[in-house]
Amino acid sequence: MQKNCYLVVLLFACTFTSCKKSSSDNSNAGPQLYVFTRLAFNCYDFPSNSYFSTFDTSFKAPMAEGTMTPDQVKNIDLAFIFDSNDYNPGFADPLTASKHWYNDLFYTPFLVNSTGTRFYISTLNASNFDSVKTKHSLLATYFSDSSKLKTALTDDVFPTGSMLGFGLSPNDPVFGISSEFALDKVFGFINIATGKRGLIHVSASQEQYWPMPVYDHNTFIDIIKEQ
Repeated sequence: MQKNCYLVVLLFACTFTSCKKSSSDNSNAGPQLYVFTRLAFNCYDFPSNSYFSTFDTSFKAPMAEGTMTPDQVKNIDLAFIFDSNDYNPGFADPLTASKHWYNDLFYTPFLVNSTGTRFYISTLNASNFDSVKTKHSLLATYFSDSSKLKTALTDDVFPTGSMLGFGLSPNDPVFGISSEFALDKVFGFINIATGKRGLIHVSASQEQYWPMPVYDHNTFIDIIKEQ
């Protein structure tokens, strides 16, 4: 897997090129946040997927199966899988992916003790996403507004909220949008065990023919997550 660095933004005025790091902003009434910029989720075909933890500071970038310690595997909360048949990238709840379903594309049994995640579609845009970096309390505001975030639908097989992308999602009847990846699209997620909330932004800057892996196999993702 191609190694990529990412920026961790301390929610002061300074920005560092580094690994995941806690932020501190005593003037902000909202929760302290982790901010991850341009994480490169890289894979070409199953089972060469990418895995990441939004709270385990030992993750320097998304990692491949076989490169993680048992403790790191337990802390995975985002499983990135690329459907090479239809060129559909997406995120799966690790616990859902650990079970055998009709499609082996998602079957990753080593995730059985990982961290459960619930996904949300949103009507938020990139500007809304960026605004949370300076006004942390907006994260709670967005999650409490049913016109902003709604549990992501999947097909008739996978549980609601367990998947983003993969061409599995119908258009939500209320929001009129699906959970498919698109440039500048924003999603929400919650770690089921801790209740910690976050936002996912599909970067507007991808390879020319993304999501088709013509030049490389990266999908660049930005994440904001409660500490």
